[in-house]
Amino acid sequence: MHVFEDDSRYSKNLRQFIENVKVSDGTFEIFRVQPQPERKTNLPPIVFLPGWGATPKSYQDTLAKFAEGGRDMISLRYLPNLPKINSIFRRDRAKNELLEEAEQLRQVLGDKLGLSEVDVIAHSRGAALAVELVKASIKNRDKSRLKFRKIAFVGPGSFRKRDSILRIGLGFGADMTSDVWKMHIAKVTPPSMQRRLRNALIEEMKYVSSYLPWMTRQAALLGTLHNFDDVKMFEREGIGVTIIYAQDDKVFPPDSPQNPEFSKRHIFSGNHFSLISNSEEYAEELGKILN
Repeated sequence: MHVFEDDSRYSKNLRQFIENVKVSDGTFEIFRVQPQPERKTNLPPIVFLPGWGATPKSYQDTLAKFAEGGRDMISLRYLPNLPKINSIFRRDRAKNELLEEAEQLRQVLGDKLGLSEVDVIAHSRGAALAVELVKASIKNRDKSRLKFRKIAFVGPGSFRKRDSILRIGLGFGADMTSDVWKMHIAKVTPPSMQRRLRNALIEEMKYVSSYLPWMTRQAALLGTLHNFDDVKMFEREGIGVTIIYAQDDKVFPPDSPQNPEFSKRHIFSGNHFSLISNSEEYAEELGKILN
């Protein structure tokens, strides 16, 4: 099973595969994209944590650009085991689910994949998972082999003060509509990328609908988290942290007074989904940060 579509211009240049790893509360689909051995750098692998509802295939061009530059890329999709009776709006359950997902991911990356040091790119909801993943590793430092060198939080949804899920949802819809307009009506997006983005969107819709109660709880949780003190703690631990916002992001606007003050803060062009639809620019700029 391949990460890329069959017609991807990257498929012949890179090694790619998907493997399923079962954990106590579900399954992780692990997506690996690797450079050819002669092009591999000495930098650690990059763990790429997708945003809410997205899958690694949504970011296939970004994963490929990094792999072509010599980085071993690891991304994932979590398939939780859902109980038969599944309350959608239990935020207390949502936080516990996030903590369990992070701890299980720590075990998968460190114990099952044998990784000792990684960089992280975390987009949107992926930022909340990344924070808990690092905290779990620090908490279990005596038995955890997994260490973190640099983390880039892109459009993070868990550093702000309390936010309205309605406002987040409206912003999500506005940025999604903007991308659909560019792709199908204004014809700004090249046809080959249109096809990949369209197929990725269909897969995202299937993913969300298959796990709707869990997805809904996790979306609502983003409006209650404020993880910025944890990020400052990561810096004290020697982890390089960068926060990146998109100039026209309506999901988590860069100029919102709710955003934390932070010295390593960058503003990129585009909207909340530009890490997917503007992969060339984002991969290049993120590469500078993570090299």
